[in-house]
Amino acid sequence: MRTSLAAWGRPVKSLAERYIQSLFTGNSLPLRGNVERGYMRPRPIPIRSKYFMKLTMTAIALAMAGMTVPATAAHAAVQEEAAEAPTPQLSKNDRKVLAPLQEALGTGDMAAIDAALAAAAAGVDTADGKYVLGQLRLKHGIDNELPQQMETAVDEMAASGTALTTAAQVGEIYRQLGSMRYQADDYAGALRLYDKAAAQNPTDAQVVILRAEALTNLNRTDDAMKAYMEAIGMRRAAGQPVDENWYRRAIVEASDAGRPEVIPLSRMWLSEYPSDENWASVLGFYHNSADHTDEVYLNLFRLRRAVAALSRAADYADYAQLLLLDNNPGEALSVLTDGQSAGMIDEGTLRHKELIAAARSGEAGSERGTLDADAERAKSRDTGVAAYNIGNLYYGYGDYAKAAEMFAIAVEKGGVDADRAKLRLGMALARAGDAEGAKAALGDVTGTYATLAQYWMLYADTRI
Repeated sequence: MRTSLAAWGRPVKSLAERYIQSLFTGNSLPLRGNVERGYMRPRPIPIRSKYFMKLTMTAIALAMAGMTVPATAAHAAVQEEAAEAPTPQLSKNDRKVLAPLQEALGTGDMAAIDAALAAAAAGVDTADGKYVLGQLRLKHGIDNELPQQMETAVDEMAASGTALTTAAQVGEIYRQLGSMRYQADDYAGALRLYDKAAAQNPTDAQVVILRAEALTNLNRTDDAMKAYMEAIGMRRAAGQPVDENWYRRAIVEASDAGRPEVIPLSRMWLSEYPSDENWASVLGFYHNSADHTDEVYLNLFRLRRAVAALSRAADYADYAQLLLLDNNPGEALSVLTDGQSAGMIDEGTLRHKELIAAARSGEAGSERGTLDADAERAKSRDTGVAAYNIGNLYYGYGDYAKAAEMFAIAVEKGGVDADRAKLRLGMALARAGDAEGAKAALGDVTGTYATLAQYWMLYADTRI
């Protein structure tokens, strides 16, 4: 069903229509009104959803200067702005060729309208005349749902050189037309119009994100990811908040395509929106992004636990199994106990029963009571191996300050994997509440653990 300008509940002329009529009566009205943006803001969407912008033909009309207010408000707008609004300067020839067009538009005779449009396009000879022609053509396109006429109309307005409108206003209409094409699944047409909108207003990040959506649907993944990153970067560089849905859509596309941008996008998202739910989503993406080593998985589970992002029985069971392999039965038992409290771990399940038994047995045979004495002796050892192992046990028992002390000794003495020791040092400092110390240690991590270290740095930034 066609949506026309009358759909806004008024069998009366809009401000723009009254203005167009005034061109031929001598009663000039201002073109400029209170510009209302005609697009609908997207609703929040789940992480796996697609985003589709909804709009109507009327939205295009509302984006036009002067076509923004119902008739009652239009009278007030005219009175308030008549003194300052520019009046089109039309030549006699402009009026001569535009008058028949206005008359033809009133008849609804498509053949007559097309002929009058062609004559007007060939005959107008001023910038303002060309702009008014574009307005008349645009109204014709809107009323009759003619997308190509609408695009041609805005091309005419953009090329007119008039002072009656701005590049931003013209760009807004291009954007609305692009969104109409997008909703009609004409993604190539949408992209063409979004490109025109961007040319009119290069600083409009909203247009860039819409370009990214169109490019995604055209399977131009490289270009789409560049556009997502560009739009987000524009907002961040300007010190403006980024719409959370921009991050969500970009991360979904990057993840589906196996793109490396998923990691920096996730970090940026969490830096602005560090909720538990978002942490769980981002760390889930990272968890599934590659076949990680056991060490990465273990310390990723530790981060997920720190941000309350363990949500499945497998999370608790896999985490506990990795801890047992890392010779940390105390922490394994703690994780399994948490899982039982959350209703995720059940001793009636064979795997869970075996894990609990192994953790209890390992903890019963541990030398927890001598740990402090062992730590003192480790300080005088030639290498950092003993300090590293003791630091790992302290971490498992939740004594993060002592764990950090041991890991620092391990880093200093050497004899251990330096990046792994620095990672655990940073983790322990973060859990102990030393954000700056944690970031300093984590910032030195390279190689296999570098990406995970960056997530821990983000934890230090947002959770301490």
